[in-house]
Amino acid sequence: MAPTTRSTTRAAQAAAQAAGQDIPPLYPRPARRTLTALQRTRNINSGKVSKTWPITRRNKQSRGIFRDGNTCYRLSVLQSLLHTPKFLNLMLEHNQIAADEVITNACTPQSVHEQNARVQCIACSMKGIIRGYWGRINLDGNGAPRPIPRPSTQNEADQPLAFRTAFTEFNNWVDFWIRNPNGEPSPTNKKETDDENRDSDAQHDAHAFLMLLLDGCFRATSPAGLLWHDKFEGLFRYNPDVLVTCSAPDCGVRRNVSQPPGSWGITPIHILQTGTDSISQALDRHLRTHDWDNSECPTCNSKNTHQTTERIEAGPEVFFIHLNLSGQGLKGDIVKIRAAVGLDEDIDLTGYQLDPSTPLRYTLSSVVLHAGNNLTSGHWVATTTAYGKKCVFLNDSQVRVEDKAFLLSNPSTVQGSQHNVAILGYTRIHFPKRMLAELA
Repeated sequence: MAPTTRSTTRAAQAAAQAAGQDIPPLYPRPARRTLTALQRTRNINSGKVSKTWPITRRNKQSRGIFRDGNTCYRLSVLQSLLHTPKFLNLMLEHNQIAADEVITNACTPQSVHEQNARVQCIACSMKGIIRGYWGRINLDGNGAPRPIPRPSTQNEADQPLAFRTAFTEFNNWVDFWIRNPNGEPSPTNKKETDDENRDSDAQHDAHAFLMLLLDGCFRATSPAGLLWHDKFEGLFRYNPDVLVTCSAPDCGVRRNVSQPPGSWGITPIHILQTGTDSISQALDRHLRTHDWDNSECPTCNSKNTHQTTERIEAGPEVFFIHLNLSGQGLKGDIVKIRAAVGLDEDIDLTGYQLDPSTPLRYTLSSVVLHAGNNLTSGHWVATTTAYGKKCVFLNDSQVRVEDKAFLLSNPSTVQGSQHNVAILGYTRIHFPKRMLAELA
């Protein structure tokens, strides 16, 4: 069962009307609307976050960011998040001083690294970046936002000290965690200066950085800010229910292999290396029952083919889909998949839920694209939906307004280079109760 898309359902209705048949409903109509307990909780918590754009300047245009070194993978992901209103508003709630001067959603002690004073709280850095990016700083004579300068070239005339500090601390945090994924510097790193130890200056995978950044922001708030954590999970946490069935004739045991915490979006989705493919088809292959080869059953201890089925226990407000662009070359080496993959403007995951009686539908809001032959090199850019439902293409310091067709193009050609979509951000479609009643 492929995810229902707007184009396929509209086509089915038009065909029925042309043939003089009864027009089928746009979507299935279950008799009763229910939710899993976890989905209900996530809906409530994500609904507590404002979806308005927190822009404090009159001109609402997006702005570019000058790249400093091989940091395009950071900037493309950062631009995608800076155009996600609920993420912006939730980050602005971090470390907030209430009227009674009590700090809510305070930083965790771990958010400031004990052994490296330059590694500050990433959530505080993001909060400062958001205020500066959408604030009234670095505007031209007409009030339009200018690109954010490189941190190394910023001065007080261009950026207030607080904004420069936020961007510097953001880069310091990323540099540290890329060099030290376990959080502790190695003895070698302690002897070297940050300038001499620049593994972080190499090109990295944008999706790995997105996961690092979301996880860092989530952990940056004190456990006392439990509601803040609940809201964050409501926005980004994807919880699948994965069932594996042993195919041994004398076994057939089913076991649940779900990871309880869930993940920030769905695990890498495999796409076809040749031929025609689409996001809905790739999702269908991932979520429907499929074979899992050479897996050992803990019950019968035999290695055989298992059948795996993934159902959605709780879908997030913002659903990140990571496409696995790594394929196998003719010589057995790893190559980048450059085949065209159709992007669905809307996807319907209703039928893949543990409880499919309530619609679970998303609309495409952002994509992160890669140009180049190797994912460890090349260039990363983003196209996203901006204020006023405009589509903007963001290439480092460059910003260009585009139409919806550009957002949906894959691959897209920019300045003669082919860009392939690697990360998709889908935003949940919510239906008023009246519309749900009509669908029932």
